[in-house]
Amino acid sequence: MDFDNRQPRPMQDVSDLNLTCAECGVEIKELPFMPTKREDGTYGRLYCRECNRNRRGFRPGGGGGFQRRECRF
Repeated sequence: MDFDNRQPRPMQDVSDLNLTCAECGVEIKELPFMPTKREDGTYGRLYCRECNRNRRGFRPGGGGGFQRRECRF
């Protein structure tokens, strides 16, 4: 599969959910998915775009955070 040439996911407006980034605390206004509430009424750990990139090892030029690794046997 060629992940570098795929279209970005459409962003969902989540500003009415009053979400904050679990890493830096900034308000999250949009996500590439609609979060689902847990049984306890929370949404779990969500990250802003910048913190998510830092956590996933963002590489300019796409790739969506997937790391290409050599197979070692």
